[in-house]
Amino acid sequence: MNLYKYTKLKYALDIIQNERLYLSKPEAFNDPFDCVLSTNKKAKEKAAELISNYSMFEMTYEYISKNIDNIIENKESALKFLEYANAKKVALNLYPRYGCWIDESGIAKEYINKHYDEIMKNRQSHEYAINKKMKDIREDTLIGCLTKNNNSLLMWSHYGDAHKGVCIEFEIEPTEKDLIEVRYSENKANFDIATLTSMILAFEFLQKPIYDQGREFNIKIMEPFYTKSNEWGYEQEYRYILNIKNHGRIFAEDGKYYLKSPRIKTIIFGCRVNENDPDYNKIVSICKEKNIPVKYLDVSEEYYSLEEK
Repeated sequence: MNLYKYTKLKYALDIIQNERLYLSKPEAFNDPFDCVLSTNKKAKEKAAELISNYSMFEMTYEYISKNIDNIIENKESALKFLEYANAKKVALNLYPRYGCWIDESGIAKEYINKHYDEIMKNRQSHEYAINKKMKDIREDTLIGCLTKNNNSLLMWSHYGDAHKGVCIEFEIEPTEKDLIEVRYSENKANFDIATLTSMILAFEFLQKPIYDQGREFNIKIMEPFYTKSNEWGYEQEYRYILNIKNHGRIFAEDGKYYLKSPRIKTIIFGCRVNENDPDYNKIVSICKEKNIPVKYLDVSEEYYSLEEK
């Protein structure tokens, strides 16, 4: 697959010379709806239920684990409870939703009634942690933007320095896993706080980091990062969506973050490029050194389009 980057001469020079792509923070985007982690009432209620259930499960599980030898008459039921809870824990099957804390003898129910205030306090602590995680996810996300549209008047105008810049063609490896195609919609993508909550709780119980999750989980959680209004559909955008803390491909320089760029196939200069610009001459020189083909565009005499000279 070939993807493209429209940019100014000075930014193109950095990409070509240093073979790297600049990664943006979500707050730097010009669209106020871009990468906003909003959620709906139903999802919030579901997340709150999961937190309550987990708090009860966690405290009851700990109580029974510590006191099982003292619960002689109910030992068999307690063991069944622990066995069931452990099975759900290992399966990571959103176990807080299944009522693991309710055993046949009523041990857990009795404990919950006695410690209700403590459980609610524990719930509030978890809710704070989940909300902080949402904030951290956005703050820790870095995004690199490419497009599959290689000859767009609008893209040249908006991102190619009003046709005075460059369009860089990249060759994308089939094994690339960090690129996600942007989805365009009339409706906003809500952040899946319920799934995030259940997985954070599960990983907290197992004492494993949330970043151990696979691509499918990340894609589901990150939907607001790759969903935009239909009005942006002309961009035909693809995005690198990376986490600043856990991704070995990211490197920093002077407070900015970069990703090693895919292989550059072609450099395409806009129809208004200034050939007297020092950056233009540097780009041409580097392309000769690296054997990167260079093309030039001009306005069509018959159509509202651009064509190769």
